[in-house]
Order: sequence, then structure tokens, then C-alpha cells
Amino acid sequence: MYSFSKLNAWHQCKWGWHHHYVDHAPQVQNFFAECGTAIHHLIEQYLKGEIKLEDMAPLMDWEWDTYFTTKAPKLGKTDLNKSYHDKCLHFLETWDGFPQYKVLGVEEHFVIPIGDFEFQGYIDAIFEDTDGEIIVCDWKSHNKFTPEELVSYGRQPYLYASYVKEKYGKWPKLLRFYAFREMKAYDIPFDIDDANAAVQWAIDTVNEIRNAWQYPKSPDTFYCLRLCGNREECEYGKYWRHKKR
Repeated sequence: MYSFSKLNAWHQCKWGWHHHYVDHAPQVQNFFAECGTAIHHLIEQYLKGEIKLEDMAPLMDWEWDTYFTTKAPKLGKTDLNKSYHDKCLHFLETWDGFPQYKVLGVEEHFVIPIGDFEFQGYIDAIFEDTDGEIIVCDWKSHNKFTPEELVSYGRQPYLYASYVKEKYGKWPKLLRFYAFREMKAYDIPFDIDDANAAVQWAIDTVNEIRNAWQYPKSPDTFYCLRLCGNREECEYGKYWRHKKR
């Protein structure tokens, strides 16, 4: 069984992929992912009707304390914990909840065939607009997407779009990344050629994984130091932690 994160991890670092998915090594969390988890959970509860829109901001500090197990990394004189906290709180205090959309699905799990393997995912939200068009939405703590990032990140909702087509009988109109810290939607108008390219990328990646016999490391300062789930074991994570002292 494959997912977008499992496929994407292969391209990030083959050694890290093997250590995680084959060796089943325990992974360490990171601050940025935990921020996303906390806000995702509040949005999920709201969209499912479990809490009211006005309850989201008052509940945030509880979510913050519940989901955060790692400290925010240092970034010059910037207090990242405060910066992320304040921007997330501002989003929760001012977001209108997308009243113009009908909610079709929230954190919807699916399994579909792609090529000769099974692919699974969780769609953050599926909306229907007033024209009956479908929007696939993914909440992101990341902000200021570059055009290049939209292409690479965009493979995920394009793969999810195949499930939408299967369930609703039509392709989504928009693939949306909503960067909640900057309260900005990055919309990708659906394109069938790009959807096919994403499917081919997934097939090619699985074939590459199956044929691999070496798993080299791919050192990257920020990823190895802040994001990698193996950073406490890998020498690159240890090296850059030492350099930062």
C-alpha cells in the first residue's frame, strides 16, 4: 500500500525512506508537522459540526499543548513558537468557515488502484460550490508557495482527484492548498494532463522503489536538521545539530 507521503519520501531521501518503511524505525516528530496537526484537528471538528466556528480560537491553546511534543527551532531572533501560535490564532479568530461551500467530506479516507498497486489517502476537505463544482482542499501550515512547489505539492491532490472522480462521477474543478498562517488560498485549476502526469509519477516512483538495491542518503541542511523523522540517528542530523550549537 502506498500513499503520497510514502512516495514523496522516496524522492527526499532513499535511506530515510528505507529506515522508516522497511526497517520500521520509530520516527521523531517535528514542530511544523505538529502545528499542522493541531490546526487540522480544530478545522476537522468544525467541518464535522462537532464544535462551532466561534469555539475554535478558545480551544487552540488546549490543542497546542496537546499536540506539541517538540520545541520550535531557533531562527535568528524570531520566536517561531510565538510567531506560529499568533498567526494560527489570528486565522481561527477571523476565518469565516467557508459558508459559501457545501461540505461533502472531511478527512475522508480512500483506497484506489493505481497501476498494479493500491494507493491510499486522507482528503482534508471536499467542498461543493454554488455551481455544483467540486473543490479538493488541503490545509497547510506552509505558506508562500512558489510555482515550483505548487507543481510538486500538487501531485498529491491530483492523485486524490482520481478518487473524487470515482465517487462523484466528475473531476474536481479546483485543487486548493489553504495556507492558514497567511490565510491565503493557492488554487490549481484542474487539468487532465497534469492529473495523468501525477499518476505516471506515482507509477514510476513505485517501479523505482521495487527495482532499488541501494539506498543513499540525501543530505539537506534544513530537512535533516528540522524535519527528518530519522534526524536523531542519521549522522547528517547529528552533524548539523552540532554545527548549530
